[in-house]
Amino acid sequence: MSDFKHSIILCDRGSLDGLAYWPGNDDEFFQAMDTTLADELARYDAVIFFESAAKSGESIKSNNHIRNESEKVAIILDDKLQTIWSQHPNFNLIQSAESFINKVMFSITTIEKIIEQYQKDSG
Repeated sequence: MSDFKHSIILCDRGSLDGLAYWPGNDDEFFQAMDTTLADELARYDAVIFFESAAKSGESIKSNNHIRNESEKVAIILDDKLQTIWSQHPNFNLIQSAESFINKVMFSITTIEKIIEQYQKDSG
């Protein structure tokens, strides 16, 4: 990690996302993955969680043919993922909004705040 201490890596998905899709219980997931919740959360300095458009009644259909769940299933998965990731001490929720531009602008502001805090803390 020390080689990248001044780097920022943004990931579209995280190591705990699989837990929302896991058919068994949480303990079985962590045992199968040979890890713990604490260890996985510690891999991230911050979490920015983008709430599904389905939460605000928007369609999730797009040109992504791999995404095949319904809006109802998207909300269920979103709730599971939010429950998992919200346990991170630096969890940031970007709520679904009718305006995608507003959602993007709020996310940029959130990223800027995280970077500013990181620079202040590592100063």
